[in-house]
Amino acid sequence: MEYAYYPGKERAKQLIIVGDRQPEPDALTYLAYLRDRFDIPVTYRYFDWDTLELSEDQ
Repeated sequence: MEYAYYPGKERAKQLIIVGDRQPEPDALTYLAYLRDRFDIPVTYRYFDWDTLELSEDQ
């Protein structure tokens, strides 16, 4: 996040957290709060090691 908002340069249009499992409902609620309260474009994706696929934004 630091590099995305480095002074004088806004380099990231979206911040993506990548994990190795589906997020818990509380985690999704927290991310929604961060988006709404602080206007941070953050989402979560998880990598499925069985299918070797990355999920859509959560």
